[in-house]
Parts: sequence; structure tokens; C-alpha cells
Amino acid sequence: MSTMVNVHDAKTTHLSRLVDRAGAGEEIVVARAGRTIAHPVALLPEAQRRVPGRLRGRIAIADDFDSTPEWLVDRETDGVDLLVDSHCVRG
Repeated sequence: MSTMVNVHDAKTTHLSRLVDRAGAGEEIVVARAGRTIAHPVALLPEAQRRVPGRLRGRIAIADDFDSTPEWLVDRETDGVDLLVDSHCVRG
């Protein structure tokens, strides 16, 4: 449910309270002659900036990361279709 406030009332006495309520998540509509002219909303908090290297020393990559596993090499010769680098390869 939204709260509709006349623009004159909003600017003379209630603006800071209306901003606080909008900041808390309440839907506020500012109107002139019954027509909506403004809709103040809460701003999202700033995203935390990425810090390169933040996980250095916490992640380990296996020494054989780039090598092809033996079970995959063996299957290539068994006549089984394999999906390798987005291409279907017939072994």
C-alpha cells in the first residue's frame, strides 16, 4: 500500500520524514492535483568493490589441471562420442 502526499505538504513540513520512510522501504507517492509527480525510493547500498588477490593462498589448483585424464584418452579410441571444446568428436 502506498502513501500519497500532496506536493505542498511534502515540501513545507514533511519532506525529511517522507524521505526517511522511503529510505526504510515504504512506498511514497508525491502528487499535485491528484496526479503523481514523484515517487521517492530507497537507494541500494553501494556494491563492495572487488579486491584482486583477496583469496591468494586460499585456493589451490592441481599440478595436472591442464592435462587430459587417462580415462578420457582411453574413451576416445572406443568409438564413443565425446563433447570436447563444444565440438562432437567421434573416437
